[in-house]
Formats: sequence, structure tokens, C-alpha cells
Amino acid sequence: MEFSETILRTDPRRFNPFREGNVLPKLNAGLKLTDRELVVHAASAFYPLACSIMQSVYDPSCFDNEKLRKVSTMDGFRDLVSGAIDILIATAPSDEQREAMDSSGFPFRFVEICREPLVFLVNRDNPVDGLAMDQVRDMYMGSLNNWQEAGGKDMPVTTYQLVKNNGSQSAFEQFVKNNPLDD
Repeated sequence: MEFSETILRTDPRRFNPFREGNVLPKLNAGLKLTDRELVVHAASAFYPLACSIMQSVYDPSCFDNEKLRKVSTMDGFRDLVSGAIDILIATAPSDEQREAMDSSGFPFRFVEICREPLVFLVNRDNPVDGLAMDQVRDMYMGSLNNWQEAGGKDMPVTTYQLVKNNGSQSAFEQFVKNNPLDD
């Protein structure tokens, strides 16, 4: 891959709403916003989706690209709770973020538009070629400690997690705590 291709793949400007040559799908929302003051932040994983939504609902002459920012989920919830932004497009809040929202005095409305996919990777030398959701959950809860229990070698399971209140980590915690055990 050439250097220029790498820049094109990682350049967030390619998602700028209304920018000529952007890579956003053209959606027909049937609604056009003209509020230049609306401030929207999007978690990094959801930034392309947020840009596509903004492009589909805003009148191009009224859209202010400075009011749309890509942020970490943690910063996004902090900005939402402080009243600095109007909309956050991110994963559902962690328990700690919900508590901060509840105690802020601001009314919040949650609208689920999609769910974050969770991907679990296993070392290529591990003979386990598939895990059931309950096995993954058991690994992270500490009740499945050896790969042999999942059809692998007699080796300890080592799990890794993201930092607390990261959007993907919060989605994962919800998966571990609340998701029904269906494969």
C-alpha cells in the first residue's frame, strides 16, 4: 500500500458532510435542519455515522462543520453532562456516566440507532476455532480460566479490556452483565 492510500484511509476529512468527494452515503431523511447552533459530538467509532446523519438532515447552507466533532466516548459524555453539546452519538453510557447524567439536573433522552459489534480475537496458534457467548462471558467473569475448558490447550486464559468508561468497554460490560445467553 502506498503512503497516499494510507492517508486517504485514515483522513477524517473524507467524512465531512457536504465536502465534495466525501465517502458518505447519500440518505434521504425527509427532514432539513437549519439550526446553526446545534453542537454534535460523536465517538470515534460512530463519527462516519454521525457525519452521514448530519449530511442527510441539514440544509447545506446552514451546516457548520465546526459544530460537529469526533471525540472519545469519555469526553463526549463529559461534554454532554456539562451542557457543552446538544447531541452525542456514542455507545450507551456506562453506569458511572449514567449516574453523572442523573445528578446533572439535565433531562436526557436515549435513542438507540445501532449497536456496537464486539469482536474477540484468539491467537492463531490456539486450536480453538469458535467460542459461544457464554464462554466469552465466563472468561471475562473469571469462571473459565483455562483454554482446555473451551477445547484448547492446557494454558491459562488471559483477557484484556479497554479503560473504564470507554464506549466499547461499556458496551462489553453490558454484554457481560445483561445479555441473554443465546449464541
